[in-house]
Amino acid sequence: MTQPTVSVIIPAFNAADTVRTALGSVQGQSFRRWEAVVIDDGSKDCTAEVVASLALGDGRIRYHKSPSNRGPSAARNAGLAKAQGEYVMFLDADDWIGKDHISRLVHALRRNPLAGGAYTGYTIATEGGLHERPVSAARPESLFQYAARACPFSINACLVKRKVVEDARGFDESLVVAEDWDLWQRLARGSVNFLPTSTCSAYYRAHGGSHTRSSGRLIPDGSVVIRRGHSPDARVRNPKPEHHLGEPVADLPAAMLSFLIWATGYLVAAGSILPPLSGYLPKLAVEGFSETAVASLLFDGLMHGVGWGGAALAARWADLWPDLARSLGPLYSCSSARLDKDAIRWKVERLLVDELGPEDAPVTVGHIRVLRARFEDAWTATEVPKGVEIVRVYPSLDDRKFGVAELGAVPGPMSRRTLAAPVLKKHHSLLEPETRRFIRNNPRLLRQLVGRRTLYFLWDLLHVPRSRWRHRVAAYVSTRINSYLAVRFGLGPVQSRPQENPTLKEPARSVIESDPEQKRWGEVFATPDPWSYGSGYEQTKYEHTLELLPDTPVASALELACAEGHFTAQLAPRVGRLVAADISDRALSRAQQRCRNLQNITYRQMNLRRDLLGRFDLIVCSEALYYLKDRHELRRLAARFAKSLNPGGHLLMAHANLVVDDQGATGFDW
Repeated sequence: MTQPTVSVIIPAFNAADTVRTALGSVQGQSFRRWEAVVIDDGSKDCTAEVVASLALGDGRIRYHKSPSNRGPSAARNAGLAKAQGEYVMFLDADDWIGKDHISRLVHALRRNPLAGGAYTGYTIATEGGLHERPVSAARPESLFQYAARACPFSINACLVKRKVVEDARGFDESLVVAEDWDLWQRLARGSVNFLPTSTCSAYYRAHGGSHTRSSGRLIPDGSVVIRRGHSPDARVRNPKPEHHLGEPVADLPAAMLSFLIWATGYLVAAGSILPPLSGYLPKLAVEGFSETAVASLLFDGLMHGVGWGGAALAARWADLWPDLARSLGPLYSCSSARLDKDAIRWKVERLLVDELGPEDAPVTVGHIRVLRARFEDAWTATEVPKGVEIVRVYPSLDDRKFGVAELGAVPGPMSRRTLAAPVLKKHHSLLEPETRRFIRNNPRLLRQLVGRRTLYFLWDLLHVPRSRWRHRVAAYVSTRINSYLAVRFGLGPVQSRPQENPTLKEPARSVIESDPEQKRWGEVFATPDPWSYGSGYEQTKYEHTLELLPDTPVASALELACAEGHFTAQLAPRVGRLVAADISDRALSRAQQRCRNLQNITYRQMNLRRDLLGRFDLIVCSEALYYLKDRHELRRLAARFAKSLNPGGHLLMAHANLVVDDQGATGFDW
């Protein structure tokens, strides 16, 4: 057999179910000059038969049986003694590597002959391979500084020169766990330089049978490695001068507390027995620990403990948290900061919810309820459980996902409209490829976007500054898409049937001929354009008012004091049915003439003080309430507005005060 360049050392204990995958990933490597050294660490299952069947067809696979189970460190050292390659890689029997993993690492070391090892990022794969989570390779300025606090990479992510591992005397067999972390720490303290690469081609299988989780040695052994990283290590023969004494002893409490928080989450989630922590707690108060830092460490430990199954952790969260809170109590006292336990819990719950997807819904994680809203299905109101403060919704229609949205929870049932509202608030830009694809795939929407209403909008666009075109077009497109979606979501039609013959005759019965207000406003509008509606002030006001229109579709709207219809012409294309009302028949006549091509407008002559308003989804009142007599009249009108709005309706008012009008009062500087 050709002399191998790489020796892949695989310790195996009762690994019949997984070792075939591990060896298969080695056999599938694009780099061919390798050998696989399998050390059977006293297995009682048919591991030997599985390996033997593969070795019959591939002479590069070598099998060796240990008489008893001595642990992974001893098994790896036994494999190291039998290895023939220039480089070695340690691959656990339940993990695997990507096709080009060895090739990339060998080429990296060939290009940098002074380096002693190279490593990639790794990918955490849940049991069954349902989810994968890539973890990029750490790139610290000092690998030893990093390794003094935490393990820098997964064991199968690294390819290292065999000689440097042999010189370091291999793995510490007194460690049941963290033995790989200890090795990388020793090599980094010495003269070995490691090269990071950009891929995540090492795969770590997270499942309940992993050796680390089933042992009770995580905290004792991990603490040993951290302490070694903060003190001299006689096992390293020629340490780099800057690492001879290890990392500063003053940094040890923070490193130990970080590890203990992580390990507590890990062990509690894994259902393992947590050892007494009194012997491991820092003697000095640790500074610089925030709720965010604690939550991040805790969440990472929890997810490792459950095998990176977010749904599994969410299902157990209500029962898990009380035990976790009790276990964390002694750790909180080690921080000099007064940590808010409730804030930590909230932050962990937020991190957990971010891991969940629509397939995991419905589920409640503490104060957050996760739902999936399928708008193509028959709908029943969704009850919000007691104690929930936030509802996270994953909306979809015809299997098309609309991202994720969050709502403040309201006790009781949540309607279809409530859950749809966050989707309809989304800004749809024509610059987004997703928006363009959505338009192309919905011919009905495309017809709406090229219809008569768009022509009116484009005509209106010609009369605004060019600098505002992009914003106005984006807002219009978003409104039209949201109107279309509202219909598809089953929220009812957005536009009522257009009126064939808009008329002024309807309101005449409610206006008294001798009305002094009507007479006064008739005199105001005796001359066209009494307020300079084309001025910069008026146009800016219109623009800002349109920006405040509801994100949800408006089926019916009332514009009070519409005057000569300048704003009416801009509002009508954005609503289904519009009633334009004013006290002056002269103003209404000019408004009707101005908006003669808009078929969804009804004109009403109305005295705001006494006439019935009707029922609407939106009432717009622009600079009209100045003319009420006093606060009592304003209060009465406010009550009438409330009665005239449909459930969920909006009142939009524009009452702008300019600095130039009254320099002693707050105002806009337009």
